[in-house]
Amino acid sequence: MNNINTVFVFDLDDTLVETTKANNFAYIEAYKCVMGRDFEWNGGRITRMVFDNIDRATMKKIVDVKEKIFTRFLDSTYALPSMRICKALKGEKKILLSYSSRVRGVQICNYYGILEDFDYMLFKEDLLATNKYNSLVLKLDPENLIVFEDNEDDIKDAIASGISKKNIFIQKNK
Repeated sequence: MNNINTVFVFDLDDTLVETTKANNFAYIEAYKCVMGRDFEWNGGRITRMVFDNIDRATMKKIVDVKEKIFTRFLDSTYALPSMRICKALKGEKKILLSYSSRVRGVQICNYYGILEDFDYMLFKEDLLATNKYNSLVLKLDPENLIVFEDNEDDIKDAIASGISKKNIFIQKNK
């Protein structure tokens, strides 16, 4: 079907699976567990940056709790169109490349039955730089990479890493 060297690269959060609600619910619950009070949330996506006024040790506790309880909220996630593409690419070389933690990424992949679909998985713990695509192009020719991504900054990073814009498929979620 493809060039023998072609590798399909999939982001996880909001590319293969819509995870914003699950992440938000897990962060809110973890915050309450660690801090002993409700998190005052005004809507939108909760990321670690929302907690910029919390010291590093407390933030680590919140994240650790979030990772442990995340599976309770997997029913609020759903597969996105690129999941069908990923599953249809049986026999093709596929890499999961995500800023997700390995624990959470594996939980999501298990839930959707795609853990074994990938030849290789790179999570935040594995990445060498703030541009996750730089970790890939150290070992793979960027000309051979077909990328599925949702985040504008990550798309810019992919291009900056030498991946051709024509090889990047954008998952639009909004």
